Amino acid sequence: MSGRSLMVQGTTSDAGKTTLVAGLCRVLKRRGVRVAPFKPQNMALNSAVTADGGEIGRAQALQAQAAGIAPITDLNPVLLKPSSDVGAQVIIHGKAVTQMDARAYHDYKQVAMAAVLASHARLVERFDVLLVDTAGRLAIDEALMAEIKELHATLNPVETLFVVDAMIGQDAVNTALAFQEGVGFDGVVLTKLDGDARGGAALSIARVIGKPIMFASSGEGLKDFDVFHPERMASRILGMGDMLTLIEQAEKTFDQEQSKLAAEKLLAGKGQFTLGDFLAQMQQMRKMGPMSKIFG
Repeated sequence: MSGRSLMVQGTTSDAGKTTLVAGLCRVLKRRGVRVAPFKPQNMALNSAVTADGGEIGRAQALQAQAAGIAPITDLNPVLLKPSSDVGAQVIIHGKAVTQMDARAYHDYKQVAMAAVLASHARLVERFDVLLVDTAGRLAIDEALMAEIKELHATLNPVETLFVVDAMIGQDAVNTALAFQEGVGFDGVVLTKLDGDARGGAALSIARVIGKPIMFASSGEGLKDFDVFHPERMASRILGMGDMLTLIEQAEKTFDQEQSKLAAEKLLAGKGQFTLGDFLAQMQQMRKMGPMSKIFG
């Protein structure tokens, strides 16, 4: 049975798409799903070497690690390594094939697309789910929007997630509208909720676009994203914090036996609860990360 592709698209290159793909790889792998990341084309100087000596983007190697698979060149069939302001080394399936400027590469795109399609075909045969990590796109850039629209039509993903940087505020609505009209998507992911933004854009997107917000991210770690809970976001927006998430984080982080023993010492009185016990509790709280992620 062939695998299914899920596409992750968004605005700028720092919206959090790559981290989201790695996080989803980790979650699906833990659920027993054969999952792989797929970056059709990547532009980066930082690369990783596969077992057969090929080059792929370093981010795809880390995503592969999260998915529990060995990095292979099919995960990133086209890698562009900038060599000047207008030129780059072109690497196809892990091998450097040529050096060209942006104008020449425009005419070379059909060759690059053939490499992308070949890798995609092999991966969907090997894995249950393929997470397609696309490049950042600005809604006002019609040429790049047309490119991702073509890629979307070619790969035909079963579902598309739109990643929104919560820090850009209400402008996220305009961007989401442009993507919805130009490409289309099925759900929204909010990132960078650990910043100053409280996520008011979430309400606007849900109301204007009419698409569900599926996930929310509150950090850069693979563990820092979860299913979106609208009632908890409402509490953040109102400045009331998110007590349910705090409780869940504590349950995941704290050692239950150690906490029970510390509570018994504290209730016993007579100096049973020592500074060492207090330090142990503080160290467990530190594992939960910054409280600003939860309290908003």
